[in-house]
Amino acid sequence: MHDITPPVTYPADCPAASDSYSVVIQSIGRASLASAAAVAKGLGISAADVVQCLYRAPAILVDHIEERVAAHLAGLLASMGFHADALPSAAAPAKTSELFDVALYLQDASRLGEAAERYAQFTGLPQADAIKMLLQPPGLALGSVSAATVQALADAMGDSVELVSTSQTQGLFDVFLADCPAVVKKRLLDDLTAAGVPLINDSGLIASGINRRALDPIWQRHKTNSALRIVHQDFLRFDLTLLPLAQALTPAQKNALVDWVDIPLELTDEVAQAAPVAIRESIAYGDLNPILEGFAQVDLAVRADLITFQLLGLTIMSCPDLAALNRLLASFNCNTVVTRLPATLNEQFPEIHARVLHASLQQAGVQVEFTKH
Repeated sequence: MHDITPPVTYPADCPAASDSYSVVIQSIGRASLASAAAVAKGLGISAADVVQCLYRAPAILVDHIEERVAAHLAGLLASMGFHADALPSAAAPAKTSELFDVALYLQDASRLGEAAERYAQFTGLPQADAIKMLLQPPGLALGSVSAATVQALADAMGDSVELVSTSQTQGLFDVFLADCPAVVKKRLLDDLTAAGVPLINDSGLIASGINRRALDPIWQRHKTNSALRIVHQDFLRFDLTLLPLAQALTPAQKNALVDWVDIPLELTDEVAQAAPVAIRESIAYGDLNPILEGFAQVDLAVRADLITFQLLGLTIMSCPDLAALNRLLASFNCNTVVTRLPATLNEQFPEIHARVLHASLQQAGVQVEFTKH
């Protein structure tokens, strides 16, 4: 652990404002947020203040100190992996005005361990908590962070996941409600109606395309309701299904399948004959509309299905060793004990969790199928 205690005490020896310096964190860089504790201890400030500074970089960590002290601290922070500068206090950056939320999506289920290790190293969280975050839709990894922190997380995660970031002040939100007591549901729906929020349903997706300002007071009143989810549309994911055609594909429709969903040209007729058929999975909301518009231009009927909060079951068709199968299921906290095949597991899983378990079972030689309820 680095000793970052400065060589002089401050602010007792604070220089005049005209020649004072600040230590500015430009980015967390390749350092870990776990280092925040060491930084806080050395500077005699709270770890929470240090973490907030790191998350919202560029930001001032220490202000109004001598130039040599600032340079010493900046050098020590740089040796820990942070991007830090000693700057005249008058030239230090203003408080970051635009903040972002960040979600991670695990496209390749086989890379869960790698992704969790990378995220745990970046945040200092236990790996078990990192896995839980990745398996819990919509995979909200960081909130209220600066663009520099978004980039640092992207660098840390590499290609192990898809990263989506969105400004907290832009875009629209969807509101989801799972099963909850009738009195709790009525209170929420009444409050949404009173706030002028148009309701679609009374469960599932209950409101769509709502701005943050309208939803903030609703969230403050109902955030203890675990059945309520308010999610930025950018964090939603969709599967795309090709619907049955009345006639053979035209050349333009074939090209659309090639261009938008990477189906080889020679397979387009075969795919069309199998409709309805999934032609692309887990599309980010921001990528969806151009694809839908591309198919609409050639009169190709497709359906986008929201999968972010989809629950999937699994049916075991065959396996080489029942005892090994049950041990593997137990390691995923499944309470099903398989005694005969085929067997449908008692549990339903969020889409990402189901894919990870499916991949693990297949790797163990188990023939398994998804089941939708």
